Amino acid sequence: MSSAQMAIVVERCTPLPPGYRAAAVAGCLGALVLLRLPISVSLRLVAFGHRRTARRARTHQAEMVIGAVRAVSRILPVRFACLETALASTLTCLLLRHRVDWCIGARMMPYTAHSWIEVEGAPIAEPGFNAHPYLVLIRT
Repeated sequence: MSSAQMAIVVERCTPLPPGYRAAAVAGCLGALVLLRLPISVSLRLVAFGHRRTARRARTHQAEMVIGAVRAVSRILPVRFACLETALASTLTCLLLRHRVDWCIGARMMPYTAHSWIEVEGAPIAEPGFNAHPYLVLIRT
């Protein structure tokens, strides 16, 4: 019997700029606290942050933020799904003085709800998103 060799795929990792990981920790903890309150509180806080932050995030900056948030969320002992990730990414961007749109949407057949962030109307880190579009219910 011969043993098959397995290929090891190494993803190219770009190092995060200083402050991204610390901002992601603060964004994740902030999202966990805010989601224990009515959603209107989170929406008002994000809207307030948008009024104070004029600079729109670029796509690569938003992708790095999502990567940092996902890395931090893996070590937290709580559920971290799309709503938590999207809000944490939005808060992290605001802490870094960048602005993204936080979206909450739904679709029918099959019914499902989802939350994500967008830069210039394009969803960030959402593979296959355009194949199954969501109706945006809330966009900050």
